[in-house]
Amino acid sequence: MIFFRTIRGRLLTSIFFIHAVLIGFVINDLIASEYREMEKQLFRKGESIAMLLSSNAALPLQNNDLSTLKDLINSIQKVSGISMVFIIDTSGRIRASDNDGYVNQTLVDEPSRQGWIGIKTLPDDIYQMKHHDVVDTLSVIRLDGEIVGYSRVLLSDTELSHMLFALIQKGSIYALVAIILGMILAWMVIRKMTLRLSSLSEAAQQIAKKNFDIALPSKKHDDEIGLMEEGFAVMSHSLQEYIKELSEIGLMRLEQSHVYQTALLEWSKLDFDNVESSIQKATEISADTLGIERVSLWRMTPDGSMIVCDDLYDRQRDEHRCGTVLHEHDFPLYFAALQRGELIIADDAQNDPKTSEFTDVYLKPLGIVSMLDIPIIRGGKVVGVVCHEALIVHEWQPEEQDFTMAMASTMSLALEMERRQLLEEHLDYRANHDILTELPNRRLFMDRLDQAIKHAQRYERYVAILFIDLDRFKEINDSLGHLVGDQVLIHVANVMQSQLRNVDTISRLGGDEFCLMIDYVDDVQIVSRVAEKIVQIMQMPVCIDQHELYVTCSIGISVYPSDGDTPDTLLRNADAAMYKAKKEGRNSFNFYTQDMTEQAYERVALESSLRRGLEREEFCVFYQPQVDGLSDKLLGMEALIRWNHPTLGVVAPNVFVPLAIETGLIVAMDKFVMRTAMAQFARWYSDGLEPGILSLNLTIKQLKQKDFISIVESLIQETGCKREWIEFEVTENEVMDDPEETIRILKEITQMGIKLSIDDFGTGYSSLAYLKRLPVHRLKIDQSFVRELHQNEDDRAIVKAIIALSKSLNLSIIAEGVETYDQKEFLIKNGCSQIQGYFYAKPMPTEEIEVKILSL
Repeated sequence: MIFFRTIRGRLLTSIFFIHAVLIGFVINDLIASEYREMEKQLFRKGESIAMLLSSNAALPLQNNDLSTLKDLINSIQKVSGISMVFIIDTSGRIRASDNDGYVNQTLVDEPSRQGWIGIKTLPDDIYQMKHHDVVDTLSVIRLDGEIVGYSRVLLSDTELSHMLFALIQKGSIYALVAIILGMILAWMVIRKMTLRLSSLSEAAQQIAKKNFDIALPSKKHDDEIGLMEEGFAVMSHSLQEYIKELSEIGLMRLEQSHVYQTALLEWSKLDFDNVESSIQKATEISADTLGIERVSLWRMTPDGSMIVCDDLYDRQRDEHRCGTVLHEHDFPLYFAALQRGELIIADDAQNDPKTSEFTDVYLKPLGIVSMLDIPIIRGGKVVGVVCHEALIVHEWQPEEQDFTMAMASTMSLALEMERRQLLEEHLDYRANHDILTELPNRRLFMDRLDQAIKHAQRYERYVAILFIDLDRFKEINDSLGHLVGDQVLIHVANVMQSQLRNVDTISRLGGDEFCLMIDYVDDVQIVSRVAEKIVQIMQMPVCIDQHELYVTCSIGISVYPSDGDTPDTLLRNADAAMYKAKKEGRNSFNFYTQDMTEQAYERVALESSLRRGLEREEFCVFYQPQVDGLSDKLLGMEALIRWNHPTLGVVAPNVFVPLAIETGLIVAMDKFVMRTAMAQFARWYSDGLEPGILSLNLTIKQLKQKDFISIVESLIQETGCKREWIEFEVTENEVMDDPEETIRILKEITQMGIKLSIDDFGTGYSSLAYLKRLPVHRLKIDQSFVRELHQNEDDRAIVKAIIALSKSLNLSIIAEGVETYDQKEFLIKNGCSQIQGYFYAKPMPTEEIEVKILSL
C-alpha cells in the first residue's frame, strides 16, 4: 500500500486506469462493429435461402405437389446453419417442413403471429426478425404475380456466437499487450519526472525528524522543482539558526517557569475550607512572584453594574484591604471589555485606550503605571476580575500572562467552592424548610422530634406536640384568593414564632396545618397554658389588603410518653385530637385519649372493609314506601342502601355512609343504588305492578362528577327505566355549599325530565332567594322535626312554616320519619298528606316490598 501513497505510484495508477479504459473502449467498438457485420451476413443468408425456396416452391404449392415440396426442403436443409424450414399456404397451414410433425398445422406462437402481421403489412415480400437465438425469415411465394403461399426459414446464430467469442478472445489479447506496453512507457516517463521530487520528499522527512543537516542536488535547474530545491536549502539554514536562539530562550524560560510552578504549588497546598484566607494568600503569592506592587480580586455583581473589591494586597505595606466599589456608568469601556471576556493588558495604563478612563480617578492618585486584568468566567458569564498593578512601566511577557491566568483560574476555583458551599447550605435549608413561611417542614420537624424524644427519655421529661389547624381557612382562599390566604399563613407563622422559646419548634406541615413541639416539659399543665394562649392570640383580627379577617384554630395535643413513644405515633395522635376539637365546635384545643386511638383504628378498618365490600358486592338495596295519608295509596318509594357485612351482619347506614362521603366511595355506592333500583322498577312496571316514583339519594360529590349526566343517560338506557318514574333527592346543606353551581347541574337534570326533591329540609341554612331559583318539585321535612311533634311546640311551628312555604312556592311536600298515628294526623291536618316512615313500613328488601305494593 506504500506504493499508492507516493506521487509516482498515484500517477502510474491513474495512467493505468485511463489507458485501460481507452483501450477497452477501442477494442469493444471494433468487436461490436465486426459483430454487426456478421449479423448482417446472417440476415442476408436467410433472405437468399427464403427467396430461393419461394421461387422454386410456387408451382408445386399451386399444384399441391407435396412430395416435390418435401424434396425441395430436403435440398435446402443441406445448407449449414438452417434450424427449421416451412412452406405455408395462404391460410397459414404448413404444407411442407423438415419436421413432418408440423405438416398441416398452423403455428400460433408469438413469433409466428408477429411474422404474419409483418409480412402482410409491409410492402416488401420479405420480413425478418431475430428471436430465441435464431434469424427468422418469412418470404412471399408468388405465381403469376399472385400470392400462393409463404416460405419460412429459421437460421441458428450459434456460428455467429462462436465467431463473437473468438473476436473477444483476440481483442482481449490485443488489449492486454497494448496496456502492458503503455505502462512500460509510462513508468519510464514518470520515473524521470519524479526522481527529483523524491529527493525533496526525503529532505522533508529529515526536517520532520528534526534533522536539519540535509543534502540536496548541487546542480541547479530553472524549472519549478529547482526553485523548490533552493527554497528547501534556505529553510534548512534558517531553522538551524532559529533553533540555537530557541535553546537559549528555553533555558531562561525554564528557570522562570520553575518559579511560577513553585508559586502555584505553594497556593495549591492551602486549606480551601477558608476561602477568604486562601484568596489573600493567592494575591500575596502573585505579587511576590511577579515582583509588582498590587494584586487584587474583585467580584462582579449579578447584574454586571458593579465590581466590588474582595481583597487587595499592597506588597509595599504588606496589608490587605477590601470594599472598594467601581460602577459601570463611571467606566463603561472597561466594563464592556470585561463582559466580552477580554484580557486587559496595558503597559502604559494611563494612556492606553482600554484603561485611560481610570487615569484621573484611580491610576494617577495611586501612582499605577501598568495593568494586567484577567476576567474570571464561570458558565459563560463574567463573575469577577483579578487585577495586577505595577507602579513602574512593566511589559507583561507571555509567561507572566500564562501565570496570571493560571492564578486567576485557581482563584475562580476557590470562588466556585465557596459558591457550592453556599448552594449546598441553601439546598439543605430548602430541603428542611417551608418555602412560604420559612418554618421547618415536616422532615426537619420529625428529625427534631426524634432527637427530643431521645433526650426526654434520658432525662425523664415530657415532650408535647400541638397539631394546629386553621378553622374555615378554605373560605378565605375561595373568597379572597390564594394570595391573601398565603399572607394569612405567613402572619400565623410569625405570631406563633413570637410566642416560642428557643428550644421549641414550630413547623408547617402543609396547607393550613402547623405543628408545635414543646421540649423540656416538666409539667403537662404548661402545655395547656401554651395551647390556650395560642387560641386566644389567634382570635385577634388580621388586617391583610384592607381586609379584616378573623382566623381561629383547632389544636390537638399529644404528650410523650403517655400518648406514644415515636414521632409518627405522637403526630398521628395529635392529629386525631385536633379532629376531635373541630367536631366539638372549633376554636379550642383537645388532649389525646386512648379512646380516640381505638376510634381511629376502627375508622381505618371500616374504610378498608368498605372498599372490599364494594368489590365483593356485599351491598343491597332496600325500599321504603311513600304513601298518600288521605287514601293510603302507594305514591312511590325511596331506595336505600344496606351493607350485609360477612362478620358484622347488617351495618347501619349512619355508620358507613358518612365515611363513604368523606372517602369519595359514596360515588360508587350511589351508582350501584341507581342501577339496581332503576332495573328493579323497570321489572315491576313490566310485570304490571305500580310502584310509583323511585326516589334516589344523591350527594353533591356525585352531582359534580363531570360525566354524571352521561352516566344517568346510560343507566336509563341500560335498565329501561323511564325518566318520569325517577326523582333525585339532594340534601339542603349540600345544595347551599355551592348554590350557583348546584343550580346549574340541577337544571340539566330537570331538562332530562327527572324530578328533584330537597331532602332534610329545615336542617340547613337555605335562603329564599336561592330556594325559589332551585328547579325542585318537592320538599321533604326532616324526621328530626317530626319525631317530637306531639310534645315540642317549636317543632310543630317549624313544620307548619315549611308546609306553608311549600304551598307558596307551589311545591309538593312529604314528611319522613312518621311513626305514630298522631304524627300522621297532625301532618294531614296542616296540609302535608305525603307520608314516609315506620307508621306504614320500614325499609324492606325486594321480596318483602313486592308484597307491600300489592297490599297498598
